[in-house]
Amino acid sequence: MIVLAVYWGAGAIEIAATLVVVTLAVQVGYYWPLLFRLTGAHFGDFVWEVLFRGLAPAVAGGVVWAGLAWIAPPESWLTLFLWGAIGGVVYLATAAVCSLETGEREGLKKLINRFR
Repeated sequence: MIVLAVYWGAGAIEIAATLVVVTLAVQVGYYWPLLFRLTGAHFGDFVWEVLFRGLAPAVAGGVVWAGLAWIAPPESWLTLFLWGAIGGVVYLATAAVCSLETGEREGLKKLINRFR
């Protein structure tokens, strides 16, 4: 990073982009194959169990946040907070439906009922 900044005159955006590229290359090129080899899992299992279940809430919340920002951009701190809360509710609902297994859902229900 120092070489990029000092010798090539790269700014914060270029350095951040370089970090993203290096991180993705190392994750996909080294850690993912290592994960599959150590666990005996297949790529399809990984896509369903990790990527889909982890990304579904983020995508749902992101769509809501982008839609709210496009329809009515927040013009005050209150609307910014409300848009964040609305997207957060969608995120949590999607996480509860898509990301939790049956036993985890039952545990969450028991936890919620303890506070009632």
